[in-house]
Amino acid sequence: MTDPGSCLNVGVVGLGYVGAVTAACLASLGHKVYGFERNEAKIAKLEAGISPFYEPGLDALLGSQVEAERLIVCAEADPVIGELDIALICVGTPTRPNGAHDLAQLERVAEDLARTLRAHPRRKPLTIAIRSTVTPGTTEALRSRYFEGIGGVNFGYIPEFLREGTSIKDFFEPPLVVVGADDADAARAALAVYDRIEARKQIMTLRAAEMVKGVCNAFHAFKAAFANETGSLAAACGVDPQELMSVVCMDTRLNISTAYLRPGFAFGGSCLPKDVRALNHLARTNALNLPLYGSVLPSNEEHLRRAAERVFAAGFKRVGLIGLSFKSQTDDIRESPALKLAVLLKEAGVDVHAFDPDIRANMLHGANLLSLEEVFTSGRSVLLPRFEDLLGWADGLVITKPAPPEMEAKILASGLAVVDVNYIAAGPAAVPSIAR
Repeated sequence: MTDPGSCLNVGVVGLGYVGAVTAACLASLGHKVYGFERNEAKIAKLEAGISPFYEPGLDALLGSQVEAERLIVCAEADPVIGELDIALICVGTPTRPNGAHDLAQLERVAEDLARTLRAHPRRKPLTIAIRSTVTPGTTEALRSRYFEGIGGVNFGYIPEFLREGTSIKDFFEPPLVVVGADDADAARAALAVYDRIEARKQIMTLRAAEMVKGVCNAFHAFKAAFANETGSLAAACGVDPQELMSVVCMDTRLNISTAYLRPGFAFGGSCLPKDVRALNHLARTNALNLPLYGSVLPSNEEHLRRAAERVFAAGFKRVGLIGLSFKSQTDDIRESPALKLAVLLKEAGVDVHAFDPDIRANMLHGANLLSLEEVFTSGRSVLLPRFEDLLGWADGLVITKPAPPEMEAKILASGLAVVDVNYIAAGPAAVPSIAR
């Protein structure tokens, strides 16, 4: 149990899979927890210390906390609303026919809480934190719609990462605790609830925190689909899927790691596109439909086009490309996304010259020189030997790969408008500085 001074009065609204586990676990940490639930049959089970669904270890945990009177199950929040330090909303947000979250339960809870708060003036601040899975902007919309004019209420978002079957372990041993808050009071209150949980605590904006859970689940789904498509292709080729993927997973430097998971410009080079094409061809020859594999290159092309749209929106007529090779520290321009971007710009009537500190134009030969000449009839002459040669000619700069500090300083000092496609932006973002 925690030190009594660190214990809070916590309300948990909705005692389903997430709420019941959250309430029982928080109570076991020493908090006084009030669980709010409308379903009478569920209330009766919970008051008897019985979980309304099967989850290993939950009956024993619930029973011990109810018996110790650290977990009290209520039908309404009215009698205790004035005592709460924080209210965690854990109601369901199932899928609607159009794919959106159904927020009906969340809307009802917000409306009820707002009514209760207006009817029962409070002596201390209250933080309302949503744990239900939602999309960005939901918390802000609920705050604006239902809580306008109610003082002393802060809002946060705390995504849950509980897996059915291991939810108690996941609660006490999470990979991290994410708190979304736009003000310090809400962040402090949310972090205090999880004070005794040994995990990295990450504070984010409300909108970013609201998006974390969905993106994590999408990534998990992506990994499962990738493993299944790979396994199907391997089996069709007489390869043991388990043997193949076990070796793929051994690489924790590139494969099972943060590598390639940083949003940026389109990928390119002589390896990634080639091998994806080869594996898609292999699937077709084995009469396999692998939608995930088949979508990789089209997805990359769309990302490239979005970058081009940002440059078009900036209105540049003469573009200086900073970077022409497919990544930093190489002069390889085969299937370079920067070269493909140059094609799109030229097709739109934009004049293009380039400077790349990694490329010596006179050293280009073979496939690299051919790649350049396929786009620029002037060949090597499109590559200017110095960055300063772009100044006085270009009316805008487009950065296609991370610039070293000395180059970044020169770009900033140039006074030219810049679009940096390594940093994804919602709009054109062309300003007299590096747009990030």
